[in-house]
Amino acid sequence: MDQHISEERLTAFVDMAVSLGFGILFSTFITLVLVPNLYLIIKDIKGLFSSSKKSPGSEINPVYVT
Repeated sequence: MDQHISEERLTAFVDMAVSLGFGILFSTFITLVLVPNLYLIIKDIKGLFSSSKKSPGSEINPVYVT
């Protein structure tokens, strides 16, 4: 059994590892940074165009315990 890995095969593994690493970094950035910020931006834009003017504390809903 030959224990040597050809240079072409080795470069293919290195290329796959590099692309996998960059893919994980890119998806982490998208998931943890871009998506939450887009939700906040959309919420702010909707707030600009809402017809009713709310007081600053009106978004808090009190919890009543009975």
